Amino acid sequence: QHSSRRIYVMLHKPGATLVAAADEPGSGRRTVSDLVDHPGADRLFPVGRLDYDTTGLVLLTNDGGLANRLTHPRYEVPKTYHATVRGPVEAAAIEAIAAKLRTAGLDDVEGPRRPRGRAPEIRVVRQEGANTVLEIVMVEANNRELRDVMRYLGMPIKKLTRVAIGALELKNLGLGQWREL
Repeated sequence: QHSSRRIYVMLHKPGATLVAAADEPGSGRRTVSDLVDHPGADRLFPVGRLDYDTTGLVLLTNDGGLANRLTHPRYEVPKTYHATVRGPVEAAAIEAIAAKLRTAGLDDVEGPRRPRGRAPEIRVVRQEGANTVLEIVMVEANNRELRDVMRYLGMPIKKLTRVAIGALELKNLGLGQWREL
């Protein structure tokens, strides 16, 4: 009975952490599974991806159906990120980011893909000294795509954090901490 219980864990992933149940043997990198000391941890797998340097919300579960609903593009579950960039960001720059994100990956190595469904939503959250924090809501993104697009547009990301997956928000959880939902 215990083994069939659905487990859902929210983790505030720190940087320099691999989103995988285990690393390649001998690599010695920390994984999200290393951070979750849950009795059922050996049966948990991370939902979706978050690159090595990006911090923020990662969901771990043993529920394959939910994992598919949250990650498959057809369900259009939005992921919300806070991206810190240097300097002010004008409206024209926000439009350029949105346009580039809509077409990014269309001619990638897998061959042509359909244009993205929902356009990304981008807004300035706050100024932090000389930096601007942008909120970027996307329903679909590939590995490092947001970082690559921002670098291409001359606004390299200094810090990137995923703050929400759908309605599930990262709140009251310190870096490296987790809790069962």
